[in-house]
Amino acid sequence: MTSPRHVIFESNPALIKRSGDNSGYIYSPAGLIYLGDTFDILPGEPIMVIPHQPDNFGPWKQYRTIFENGRLFKCREEEILTIMIQNRFPNQIFKVSKGCSLVDIIDRWGINHEMCFVSDHQMEKIEAYELITLDESDDDDDDDNKVEIEPKFQSSKKCCCHSPL
Repeated sequence: MTSPRHVIFESNPALIKRSGDNSGYIYSPAGLIYLGDTFDILPGEPIMVIPHQPDNFGPWKQYRTIFENGRLFKCREEEILTIMIQNRFPNQIFKVSKGCSLVDIIDRWGINHEMCFVSDHQMEKIEAYELITLDESDDDDDDDNKVEIEPKFQSSKKCCCHSPL
């Protein structure tokens, strides 16, 4: 069984609270639950987790902020919040099953996690990569025609900042 490159965690509306101005929801890993098929994370393998908001609002989008020269700057474009998780156990497979919450995964010893941001354009490329299927009927055991595509995830991307907060 091959594990996916990215998975979606849905929000439990009872555990996710609305923001004070009612314009969205407050992110909480305790309220995010995996509802897909069970899969394994092999040792050293990275998986991108995309948390979705309740009421079909889609993934969390945020303006990244940076601190530079004693000032906070807000980036111009909203980006999708993602969490990269990686199984750091050298010989142990980590199983993610239906109903597993995100906090259960990121609080586990041996599982590394890092918050990242992905633009809409990058997300389209990632989703397109997942949909690529090679037609194996034309393969005559010809190793010269095999192509491996390696996705590139950038967690630190320079942004176009425009105004201090």
